[in-house]
Amino acid sequence: MAYFAALLVAAIATVLNRSLLSPLDHSNLIMVYLLGIVYVASNFGRGPSILASLVSVACFDYFCIPPRYTFAVADTQYILTFVIMLFIALLITGLTGEIQEQAHLAKEKERRTAALHALSRELCLARGEEEIIFISLKHIRTFFDATAGIYLPDKNGTLGEENEDALRAFKEGTIIKSGSLYLPLKGTTGILGVLQFSPAAMQNIDKLETLTLLETFANQVAMCIEVAHLTEAGNKANLQIEQELLRNTLLSSISHDLRTPLATISGASDTLLADSALLDADKQKELLQVISEESERLNELVNKLLDMTKLESGLLKLNKSWLPLEEIIGAAVNRMEKRLSGHPLKIDLPTELTLVEIDEILFQLVFQNLIENAVKYTNPDTPIKIQAKLEAEELIIEVSDQGPGIRSGDEEQIFNKFFQSGKSSSGIGLGLAICRSIISAHGGTIKASNQLSGGALFSIRLPLTKTPPQTEIEDAHLSDKNTSC
Repeated sequence: MAYFAALLVAAIATVLNRSLLSPLDHSNLIMVYLLGIVYVASNFGRGPSILASLVSVACFDYFCIPPRYTFAVADTQYILTFVIMLFIALLITGLTGEIQEQAHLAKEKERRTAALHALSRELCLARGEEEIIFISLKHIRTFFDATAGIYLPDKNGTLGEENEDALRAFKEGTIIKSGSLYLPLKGTTGILGVLQFSPAAMQNIDKLETLTLLETFANQVAMCIEVAHLTEAGNKANLQIEQELLRNTLLSSISHDLRTPLATISGASDTLLADSALLDADKQKELLQVISEESERLNELVNKLLDMTKLESGLLKLNKSWLPLEEIIGAAVNRMEKRLSGHPLKIDLPTELTLVEIDEILFQLVFQNLIENAVKYTNPDTPIKIQAKLEAEELIIEVSDQGPGIRSGDEEQIFNKFFQSGKSSSGIGLGLAICRSIISAHGGTIKASNQLSGGALFSIRLPLTKTPPQTEIEDAHLSDKNTSC
């Protein structure tokens, strides 16, 4: 079809020159033929352009140069004209073909660069080995019009024997077999896997540019897989370090905080057993009181450890119900009655607040830990305040004291497990961590700060996304109101 088009263009140029034969000089007629040759070269390639050049010279001699309709030349100077015309035509053909080839190479290079850029961009956002493989195969299949697969070794570092060719490439290097190319994915630590590449056209495997680009794709994939492996190994190492640190902290805390009450209980018990006959009733009562208090303290420490374990393992499920906030606070205060002795407690709750949907037992634990924290870090006779307010669609609960406050920089760390701010003679640093876990499970947040007037302030924010049900008292009040109307 292209060669037929070349003949057609030469014929059109000849017809046009025949109509212009009288008014134009022969040199101008040559320009018409050259224009046609440029058109053929730019649209149909080098072969058809050469044919158009030869046919144009022949037509110019046969139809335009006297004697017409014969290839005989009356004036020998036209022979030079024909040679120059043919030379220029062939030169135009060559230059046009070279320009087209350069343009084609530039477009192909741009396409490959764009493909590599798209692959790199998506791989940078990939997380994990599976996502890397999915993205890589998608780009390889689309760009090369081929089927592809990636084989990775198992945990033991060996490739399965399901695909013998892939296994051979994993051990020996690149192979081509049965219309497929098996290319090892090479990383800095060794062979990471094998890329199987099966193009739709068999001859594409042998093309140097295809192999080069495919190797570039494979190197990019191998690098990302290796980074994923290193990241996973780094995460495991960090987790092991964190677990080891947590274990050491736990052992240190338990050995210190549990040893004290145990030693006290043991000492008091030994005294009672050895010298009970020598001790009066008041002294015996005092020792029994010490044993009771230290046993309670020991029990609280163990309970906190168990609570934290349940919260982190997910075994502790929320049992939400609509309850008055003052009842939850009241129950927590009753449990902390002994600890609160000597500390004035002020509770300020909004009258418009009726019910909140929370887990009764867990939120009692929140208030117990916050009250205990306030008692632990403040002097006797200093007041503790619990207040709540409604703001937009949030319930804000604040527990404050008039102690030394929170040490600068510890506002976030105090919610970490086993962290203790300032001087603390008891506890293992789990109370506030338990509070944050419980509040987070309710969809809320807790924040620690210092008051301008001095002392620590803990602010709890709980979302109020649901409308509480009406209580029986409210229903009765509304019924009376409707009746009176």
